[in-house]
Amino acid sequence: MRTKITVGLLILNAALFSYIFYFEGRIFGPEDITERSRKVFHSEVADIDYLKIEGRNLGATHILERRRDQWRLTSPVDWPANTHAVSRIINQIQYLERETSFMISELERTELTLADYGLDEPGMTLIFGQGDNRHELQFGAATEIGNRLYILDPSSERVHVVRRDIVTALGTPLDELRSDSIFDIPLFEVRSLTLQLNTPRSVKMRVVRSGDSWAFETPIQVPANERAVEATVNNLAGLTVRRFEGEISDGLDAYGLEKPAMRITLDGNRRNQSLLIGSEVSDPPGPREYYAKIPRRTSASPTVFTVDADKVDDLRNAQDNLRDRDFLTFHPEDLSSISIGVHDRDPVSLQRLETGQWQLVSRQPDQSIRLLRADSAVVDRLIERLGNLRARSFESNAPSAADKEEFGLTEPQRKVTLSGARDITLLLGYFSRTRANEIYAKIEGADFVYTVDSSILDALPVISRYYRDRLLMSRPDGAKITSVSLYGLDTDREIFRLELPSSDATWDELLEEEDEAVRDAVQALLPELRQLRVENYILDEFPPMLNMGRETRSWIYVVETTYSLTGGEDDQVTYFELYLTDRMGGQNMLVGSPELNVVFSARQEFVDAVSRLIDKSEEVSAPDPDPEADPAAETPESPEEASSS
Repeated sequence: MRTKITVGLLILNAALFSYIFYFEGRIFGPEDITERSRKVFHSEVADIDYLKIEGRNLGATHILERRRDQWRLTSPVDWPANTHAVSRIINQIQYLERETSFMISELERTELTLADYGLDEPGMTLIFGQGDNRHELQFGAATEIGNRLYILDPSSERVHVVRRDIVTALGTPLDELRSDSIFDIPLFEVRSLTLQLNTPRSVKMRVVRSGDSWAFETPIQVPANERAVEATVNNLAGLTVRRFEGEISDGLDAYGLEKPAMRITLDGNRRNQSLLIGSEVSDPPGPREYYAKIPRRTSASPTVFTVDADKVDDLRNAQDNLRDRDFLTFHPEDLSSISIGVHDRDPVSLQRLETGQWQLVSRQPDQSIRLLRADSAVVDRLIERLGNLRARSFESNAPSAADKEEFGLTEPQRKVTLSGARDITLLLGYFSRTRANEIYAKIEGADFVYTVDSSILDALPVISRYYRDRLLMSRPDGAKITSVSLYGLDTDREIFRLELPSSDATWDELLEEEDEAVRDAVQALLPELRQLRVENYILDEFPPMLNMGRETRSWIYVVETTYSLTGGEDDQVTYFELYLTDRMGGQNMLVGSPELNVVFSARQEFVDAVSRLIDKSEEVSAPDPDPEADPAAETPESPEEASSS
C-alpha cells in the first residue's frame, strides 16, 4: 500500500512540474527571461560607489566617488557633486539595455574589425564599480540606422548596440556635475555656528543650540536671537557658487585665501562644514564677489570659487545682529508692583491688588500715604512699552565705573523696578553722544550696557497723578441729579440754573421747554456730572489761586450740582461743587474740587457743554440796540469840533 502511494505522489509531482514548465513558463517565463537577457549589467551595478568618465569632448577626466552616502567630484576639481546628475548617470548604467550584441571573436568571419565600429579608439570610456571591483565600458560610433551606438564590454569581449541616452548622461558638463550649494547641513541638524574674523583682534564668535534656544558661547555668554540665528543658517544654506576659478597658478595669496578674512563653520551631527572667505574680486562680471574655498587638510590643487559678497557682508556684524535684543525679560502676569523713580525724588509706586486692578501709593507732602485707584489703561500701556523695549545697540560688555558715570547710569534719569517672581531693575541714563534719539540702558546687577529708544522716557513720568485713574468720581445708580447751577464768581451772578420741580420729574421733560442750545448743553453735561472723568491731573490739592508759573489764574465759575439718593425714610441730598477757570486757548479749562482736593484739565465734552451755557447766557444778557436811536447823535464830539462850537 505504501509503495503504491509513493509511486502515485511521484507521478503527481512530475505532472505538476510539467505543467509549470510548459504552461506557466510560456506565460511568464519568456518575458522575464527576455527582459533579463536584454540588460547589459546585473548584480555588478547594484551599489556603485565609483565613476570615472573619460572622453575626447569632456576636456578632462571626471571622477566621482561616494563617501558616506554623499557623492563627491574628485577630478578635475574636488567638490560636492550634483546628486541629481549622478543619479541620472547611475540609472542609465543600471537600466542599460542592448538591442543586440555579438562577440568580438565573430568579427573575423565578417572580415570587420573594432575600427569599423569606432571601438579601436573609443570616443568615451566609463569605469565604474564598488570598492575594488571595477568594470569598464568603451563607447564607439553611432549605428547607421536609428538612435543607437556601439559599446564594448572588454570583460565579456562583447559588443552591444544600445540607445544613445547613456552617452548624453555621461557627457554632462562639469558645471552641471558640481553642486552649486556650499553648505548642505539642514537647519534642524545644525548644532553650532562659528565665525572667525581675521581682524587685528582676531574676533571669534560661536553660537550654540540648547534645546529650542540659541546662546553665544564666545566671545560673551549671552542669549542669541533664535529667529536671527536660524535666518542666518538658512541664508548660508542658500549660499551658492557664483563661478569657479581656473587653474590656480599664483598661489592662494593672490585670492586672499592664504590668510582668509573670514572662516564660517557649521557643526552638525558628527560632521561639520567650513568656508574660507578671501579678498574681493576686483572686476567681477556682475554684482560684488569674494574669492572663497573649502578648507582641506591635504589638497594638491585647491578649488577656488566666488560667492555673493552681500550675503557674506551681513556676517561681519553677526555678534550684534544675532544677539538677543530682549534684555528686559519678565512675565506681565507675574508682576506684583512697579516702582518708577529718579535719584533725587520719591519714586512712583504702583501695586497690583488681588482683584487684578492696580492702585497708586502716593506719598503726601506731610509724608502720609494716600491710596488711589490707578488707571488700568495707563498701567497696561506702561507694561506693554517695557515688554517691547529692545536694545538698539550694544554699547559695552564690561563697563568700568567711569564708563557707568559717563553713561549716566550712576544717577539715572529713570530707575524702574519690576517686582514679581523675581525683581529686575532697569536703569536709563544719558542720551547717547553718537546715536540720535537713543539713551543708555542697563539692568542693575548685570554688566552689559545698551542703547534704547529715548521715547521710553515719555511712558515713565515720575509724577504720581499721571498714573491716577481718570474716573475721578462716580455716583451710584440710585443717585439722581436734581439741580445744576452755574455761577460767575467774578460777576457774582447766577449764569444758569435748572432744577427738577419734583422727585417724579425727568430732565427730558424739563428740557423740552428750553432753547435747543441749552437743551443740548445740559444733556451733554449731565453724564459728565454723574461720572466725572479727567483729561489730565494738574495738582493733588485745591488752592484758592492757581499759580501757573509766570501768571496766576483765578477761579471764574462754579458749577453746583445737587444729588438725591433715594433710600430709607428720607432722601439723602448731597451737594458737589466744581470750580472752573476761564477757557484757555479756547479748548481747555482747568477744574478744581475742594471736596476731592484736586485740580485737573477737563474733558472736551465737559468744556464744550459749559462753554455753550456761558455763551448762551452772554447772548441773553447783552442789551438790544435801539433801532430809533440816532447813531450820529451818540457819537461824541472830537476835541476840534468841541472848540469850534
